[in-house]
Amino acid sequence: MIRRMKNQPHRPLYRCISQTGLGLALLWLTLLTTAVPQASSAPLAQMTPTGIQAEAVGQANVRAGPGLDYAVIGTIFSGTRYAVFGQHEFFPWLLIAYPGSADGQGWVFVDLVTLTAPLTQVPYLSGTVLVSTPSPTPAATLTAIPGNVSATASSPAGLVTVEALAETNVRFGPGVDYPRIGHIFPGERYTALSRHALYPWLLISFPGAPNGAGWVYMDVVEVTGDVSVLPVITVETVGWPTLTPTPPFVITSLPPWQNAETPVPTPMPPAVDLPALGDDILTYLLEQGFAPEEDRFGSVFLLDLATGANISLGTGIAYSGMSLIKIPILVTLYRQLDRSPDPAEAITIANTMICSDNVASNELLAWIGGGDPYTGGQQVTATMRALGLQNTFILTPFVIPGIPMPQPSQALTPPQTAADQERAAPDPYNQATPEDLGWLLSAVYQCALDERGPLLMAFPDEITPVECRQMILAMSANEIGVLTEAGVPAGTRVAHKHGWINDTHGDAAIVFTPGGDFVLTMTLHQPDWLPYELSWPIMAEIARLAYNAYNPNAPLDAIHPQVVSETCQVDASLLEELATANVPPLE
Repeated sequence: MIRRMKNQPHRPLYRCISQTGLGLALLWLTLLTTAVPQASSAPLAQMTPTGIQAEAVGQANVRAGPGLDYAVIGTIFSGTRYAVFGQHEFFPWLLIAYPGSADGQGWVFVDLVTLTAPLTQVPYLSGTVLVSTPSPTPAATLTAIPGNVSATASSPAGLVTVEALAETNVRFGPGVDYPRIGHIFPGERYTALSRHALYPWLLISFPGAPNGAGWVYMDVVEVTGDVSVLPVITVETVGWPTLTPTPPFVITSLPPWQNAETPVPTPMPPAVDLPALGDDILTYLLEQGFAPEEDRFGSVFLLDLATGANISLGTGIAYSGMSLIKIPILVTLYRQLDRSPDPAEAITIANTMICSDNVASNELLAWIGGGDPYTGGQQVTATMRALGLQNTFILTPFVIPGIPMPQPSQALTPPQTAADQERAAPDPYNQATPEDLGWLLSAVYQCALDERGPLLMAFPDEITPVECRQMILAMSANEIGVLTEAGVPAGTRVAHKHGWINDTHGDAAIVFTPGGDFVLTMTLHQPDWLPYELSWPIMAEIARLAYNAYNPNAPLDAIHPQVVSETCQVDASLLEELATANVPPLE
């Protein structure tokens, strides 16, 4: 039995292969696979569910043990979730509750499922107790052939091809710890170049890779041909190309609206160590599976409101504007107002910013545009451009199910911006970047609290400090109990707007704390569907990291998400404050 050294941190072997000595990993893996335990799986009654669930990405085989040499006992499909008991401590497999098996449980490969919580939260299970006796496997599939073959080896005369059973990851190396470089899909056929000597992975010709080849897991593809005739790659020759590194985050104190009329502020050190905070946020995002090179990624912008110093992770990516675009709509509305909102207008503002009602939002767009919501969108875009915020725009009103969309008076052409408008598949008519929204919030803050700044300079006869305070009051009343709010102590003023669509979730906030005020804007993206139970706690934890950095003597121990109410109520006192012509300075 292999035992851990007391008081030593434990890292499962499959997580170490791509990062540490591969020769030692090979020795351990050989010891484990040449003496598979004969004990049957632990009874389901003795297992305790973790509260985490797994769902197949398309479909996934369920096996009697953690490896391809174990018999297939069933198949799971997307749309159904299964309780997770734990992950194997040496191999990338999960033990799940599976009613179709004799003992009510089975093993699935981690890369074939999505989880309702990060993999790092799944406890490890002992491989000496929970592994069943494997079924015989043809020697041709598993027997290693001596010698090393280059990763660019040509396919032998007997052509072997693969086709994905469902959308399948292609990786730089034969394991889930290697970076993902792309996907293959059903209906596409790729030539298999080589197979690995010890791992059930195939090297295929893949034009999207830097070296023209990538690795796929054998259990997720249909193989045509005899894989035993393929050249074999041994562990010593496995690696991945050295890619040009991208800075994980950018640190600056230069606002986007600097021009001849805007004096450059005197540099001041921020209240917190921003590089250290950026490292903490980046590390946390990577732990949760949101990585810059993956198809699940995110962006974070944090600005110190005392100094203007800021950090930006995942900079320059355009996301769908979602309801976050309602912040620029609110600012543009107040440009148009030459008086305090009347009671009906106050209700519409509150319904837009608090209830996130799209009918109310379209009413504001129409009001801004003199009756035409498309003209209103142009005015909102012009407001952002006048401030130097070039990557945020809205061209159309919000789509409301059951309500016909008014037709524009002229053809709409989505603008091209300096941001990456492909990566997050943003709405072509409603886009924003976290940086733009963060800088806009900082301008509202300066206007409201300091009675100066770019809003008053750009629109001296249109925006007033009282109006900026009304904007903050409206956003402060947006209390939903999750996202940024869940990452700061109860009672903390958070002036924010949240937004989400199927594949993208975000929050943009001004956070008022005893140790200093800051702007925090966050956006997370996952193709097709991003689960709320994944994204909301992540954004709350990022807010907690930021709050604790500003308040080290009174940190928040844990996030405290609340149940989001299905109804929205607007407090009458807020409507009175929005309709008054004299809002006192904010505390």
